[in-house]
Amino acid sequence: MGGVHPHDKQQNVEFTAVSDPWKQRRERSAARAQEWYGRPARQFVSSP
Repeated sequence: MGGVHPHDKQQNVEFTAVSDPWKQRRERSAARAQEWYGRPARQFVSSP
């Protein structure tokens, strides 16, 4: 996410969902997307 975020407005993209098998990382990423875009990101659990 950190590598894409600096270019998101220029490329007209935003994170709308996050996926991670580890709850802490998934929730941290969703919170970061909320900060950046002002709306919640959907959360999914991916298989390791």
